[in-house]
Amino acid sequence: MADIGSGAGVPGLVLAVELPEVAVTLIERREGRTTWLEEAAAALAQDGVVVEVCGADVYDLGHGAGREQFHLVTARAFGSPAVTAELGGALLRVGGVLVVSEPPDQPDRWQTVDLVGLGLTDQGAMDCDGVRFHLVRRATALDPSRPRRRPR
Repeated sequence: MADIGSGAGVPGLVLAVELPEVAVTLIERREGRTTWLEEAAAALAQDGVVVEVCGADVYDLGHGAGREQFHLVTARAFGSPAVTAELGGALLRVGGVLVVSEPPDQPDRWQTVDLVGLGLTDQGAMDCDGVRFHLVRRATALDPSRPRRRPR
């Protein structure tokens, strides 16, 4: 499983602790954040929790080593639904699921995203203890032109 834009490690570190049998990859491009995440991963490793910190840009991973590699990708405060779907979706294997923590006051954010054009299907939203999540599944192999490269 991968957590994109991991920042302070939520939800990736929480899931790593709660699901110690699952290898978790935290993806963060900001060096200061990756240093902190590496320290947290080292502390968790003492308890047998496997967390890899990947100091890379999700734009680049979607064209390289991360492309279609994960069964589960999570995101929290990563970007707009369209950007999150395109970049997070690029890391999903066919059948994999993208789970996005959503702002509670914006329930319709995903309605205008062209998920079909990205090879994704909308699995809807769910609420869990006051937190809203949106789920998207990779339906088909990733189009070679996706994800788009970061604007320079």
